[in-house]
Amino acid sequence: MAGAPAARWAAAALLALGFGLGARQFWTAAKPQVVGPTTAAVQWVVYPNTSQQVVGITLPDSSRVQLSPGSRLKYPRTFGTKQRPVYLVGKAFFKVQRDTTRPFQVYTAQMLTTVLGTSFTVQAYQGQKKAVVEVKTGRVRVSPRVVANASASIALPAAIVVLPNQQAVYSPERQQLQRELVAQPVQLKSQSFVFDDRPVPEVLTALEQAYGVHIVFDSKSLANCTVTLALRNKSLYGKLDVLCKTLGASYEEVNAQILFHGPGCQGS
Repeated sequence: MAGAPAARWAAAALLALGFGLGARQFWTAAKPQVVGPTTAAVQWVVYPNTSQQVVGITLPDSSRVQLSPGSRLKYPRTFGTKQRPVYLVGKAFFKVQRDTTRPFQVYTAQMLTTVLGTSFTVQAYQGQKKAVVEVKTGRVRVSPRVVANASASIALPAAIVVLPNQQAVYSPERQQLQRELVAQPVQLKSQSFVFDDRPVPEVLTALEQAYGVHIVFDSKSLANCTVTLALRNKSLYGKLDVLCKTLGASYEEVNAQILFHGPGCQGS
């Protein structure tokens, strides 16, 4: 295909709606409920967000959470010395304080997300067919969890590591865990994106480095192709669309990578 599917734009619009509520709404106070202790050593705090706004929560280690409406977060009143577990139903964005001695773990009904220090979104509502972990910074490890009443003979997919501009999508019904690019990858490194008679491999490499997205292309067949383009103020997929239109090329996403298909150019 020679452009991003329409589904990407719909997903991006939903993401913008979920996180575009503004700082004042984000830090609306919530009312936690202290429950337990469920064991002699642990007392739990439960945050149910019954409002129509995103709620800001500061955890005991100073990590911060944006809890979406209709979601619930449960965490220890004090984290232990070995790990920092929290339990989520619904959707939340986490900005985790780095602590290599105590991994931060987000449990949902479908999966476990483990990090040391990063920012990411977890979406796992009750009744939702798929659970999603989207990484903004750093990296996380996503592992499927055994579904209640599932057969003991079912082999769960192996854990995967997810990087910025990637997401893990897990389908318990299919027992399928896959890595994808997010709907709208954000620029991670500064780049002017103005190219004056530059080789196409140089342009693709610049895109790859700026967005942290691996782009697979045939450098030999494209070595003699040059372009003059100004790609500022366009998304990654917008930039690729312009490049493809210029060259008569196409691209597709496979396993969180961009496969770029170009016709090549004859040498002078």
